[in-house]
Amino acid sequence: MRLLILGGTGFIGPHMVEYALSRGHTVTMFNRGRSNTHLFPDVEKLVGDRNGDVSALEGREWDVVLDNNATLPSWVRRTAQLLKDSAAHYIHVSTISVYAGASFAVKPERTVAPGSPEEEARRIHEDSELMVLPDGQEGEEVTGATYGPFKVLAEEEARRAFPGRAAIVRPGLIVGPGDPTDRFTYWPVRVDRGGEVLAPGDGLDSVQIIDARDLTGWIVRLAVEGVSGTYNATGPEARLSLAEMVYGIRAVTSSSVQLQLGGHGLPSGARGPTLVQPAGMDPRRSYGIRANCTGSRPGARFPVFGGDDPRHARVARGPPGGRASRPPGRPGAGPGGGTAEGVARWPLAPELPSPNRRSGSRGQPLGLRPTP
Repeated sequence: MRLLILGGTGFIGPHMVEYALSRGHTVTMFNRGRSNTHLFPDVEKLVGDRNGDVSALEGREWDVVLDNNATLPSWVRRTAQLLKDSAAHYIHVSTISVYAGASFAVKPERTVAPGSPEEEARRIHEDSELMVLPDGQEGEEVTGATYGPFKVLAEEEARRAFPGRAAIVRPGLIVGPGDPTDRFTYWPVRVDRGGEVLAPGDGLDSVQIIDARDLTGWIVRLAVEGVSGTYNATGPEARLSLAEMVYGIRAVTSSSVQLQLGGHGLPSGARGPTLVQPAGMDPRRSYGIRANCTGSRPGARFPVFGGDDPRHARVARGPPGGRASRPPGRPGAGPGGGTAEGVARWPLAPELPSPNRRSGSRGQPLGLRPTP
């Protein structure tokens, strides 16, 4: 297939390009030509700016447009309207941040039992309430209050230009090589370092992640099969607790680790990775619990841990195209370096009991299946 990838040089873009090329597709990249220009020297690259100059796309045709870097609705409007008669299918990568705060039901205390039917009933689905712009909002300044609403409007622009021919993918927390944050990478690097590792809460809260390679490969398969509709894109299929995640990481290292459980939230002024704040743990911000997309076309199964490296290479290894990722898990990243001593104000619980590792062992699959 002839694929036009808008972007392609950031975090998830290189994985998308590499997967598409490995499957024999013809790829064209469109971006500003400013970052990581050395990647994929044999791929056609069109230079422009979605803020205004998209003339390089005029008079061309592709089978599918893969839009993975749009923050503003005007960006999507400009490219989608131009390409609506030049491509058969448009896939827009959105975010779970489109869901309204009420959908997350963020509370400082746990109100339902972990893994219970009540918790399942509270999962965020594709038809859950979406965010809206604040009253009186003018302009396109991206802030914490406007990011989600702008992404909602961007989705609408894709559907408007490609009615019945657009797929909207809403990923959760994306992890993997090239991740510019310590939101997940902190954990395998910190566990591999060994010693006393502090984890918040009682270890039972739900955690959801998706590897950039799994996500982008799945998106390319959506393109191949011409799938339209709106889908959450996160994992795992089975419920994964924080305890299972941490023990799953420990299972693929040879380090000696003593896990300690802490109280809710972070000490004032402390900085920590996002995944120390799973659903129901931190009243300031939570990613909630999303329902995976359901159905069977096309299917994908994702291992949380393992892969081709016996330790934590699925997270820390460099991305495709030879771009070196920022060193993950900086020493001291997270509150007090991730030790109980460094976070003395956290009320500590007894050492974490070994959980049922049915969804946290090496190579255990996750599920992500789109509906028609």
